[in-house]
Amino acid sequence: QANNVTIMRFTIQKGKIGIYLAYSCFFAITENTINDNWEGIGLLSSSQGIISSNIIKNNDFEGINPVNSSQIHISANIIQTSLEGIFLHSSTANTIHGNTIKDHIYGIEATQSSNNNNLYHNNFYVNDQNAKDTCTNIWDDGYPSGGNYWDDYTGSDINGDGIGDTPYSIPGGTNKDYYPLMTYWNEPPYAPSNQYPRNHETGVPTNAVLSVHVADPGEEAMDVTFYDASDHSVIGTVYNIPSFTTASITWDNLGNNTVYYWYAIADDGVHTNQSETWTFTVGESANNQPYSPTITGPSQGKPKVEYTYTLTTIDPDNDDLSYYIDWGDGTQSGWLGPIISGDTLTTTHAFMSKGIYTVKAKAKDTYGLESDWGMLEVTIPKTMAIHPLLIKIIEKFFVAFPLLRYFFSS
Repeated sequence: QANNVTIMRFTIQKGKIGIYLAYSCFFAITENTINDNWEGIGLLSSSQGIISSNIIKNNDFEGINPVNSSQIHISANIIQTSLEGIFLHSSTANTIHGNTIKDHIYGIEATQSSNNNNLYHNNFYVNDQNAKDTCTNIWDDGYPSGGNYWDDYTGSDINGDGIGDTPYSIPGGTNKDYYPLMTYWNEPPYAPSNQYPRNHETGVPTNAVLSVHVADPGEEAMDVTFYDASDHSVIGTVYNIPSFTTASITWDNLGNNTVYYWYAIADDGVHTNQSETWTFTVGESANNQPYSPTITGPSQGKPKVEYTYTLTTIDPDNDDLSYYIDWGDGTQSGWLGPIISGDTLTTTHAFMSKGIYTVKAKAKDTYGLESDWGMLEVTIPKTMAIHPLLIKIIEKFFVAFPLLRYFFSS
């Protein structure tokens, strides 16, 4: 279960299921690249989420597989080369629009009472079969908005409104796309991302090379314009950049020890999309060490029992932080994170045998600068100290009553 979770800008590849959520709601899966897995994105009994602007390619079975899930908004994804692009199983009231769905056995399949889904403005092409629907769903957005683009549609458009004059029949049942599109539906480019210099980077040269990664759902080439965010003036434009590549330009003659703000806009000829605004500092500027983490959790316990520990610290430059834990028993966590400076990292650990362990943790900022160690001593198992006077009283008691000593020792 993972409510209110956002999974954004990861590259996930060569696993079983790239992203899998069960019994989750109010989630967002956006701008990820999910390739070469057994399945791209799997949902079980989840609702009210967003799956948008992901690149999902070369997964063995399904690109996206909602099971018993509802009110999911699936949009602007590139879903390519798998057994099925989207497989709806017992899933209702979902909205699927603006996706590019290509090179599958089935582009979309709806089965097992997957009813009342809305599917429109999707591009289907180079699939063995574009769709199969044994349920009851809506395959267009009415007129004049239109339905979907089907590369095997053979109807005409006599009045030239871009909508086919006859419906497109969806195999598997009686569903129809009553307003099939005559040409490819154009979704806006993705917002430029993966920028360089990194946000808040220091020590950037006076002739700074700016670069961004750009991609378009229709895999169209784009013009990319870079802007000075302080006055929105144009730094420069690079033209005809292929989708899924990097656009770059040089910003010359910058002032030393000066902070600059910038952004980029991708334009596919029909639509544009603007990045967020980033900043960097020209010239040398000190990167400060994170403070040592505070470790909070049980300091006593029993062997083979899992206990919860939390770590928190602050980075003076407000950089994101990753944490490394040495549990003192020969095991380490590896780097966990990154998380926002000041936020709490929660993890669990079980000590397998009796002993006194010194748990150590350190933090690392986005530039690799590490903090000093924070420490917590943990005693396994918990022991009770007995005062020597009490021990002498107990010994005299057993001497006075030897029969009780016999029973206690047996």
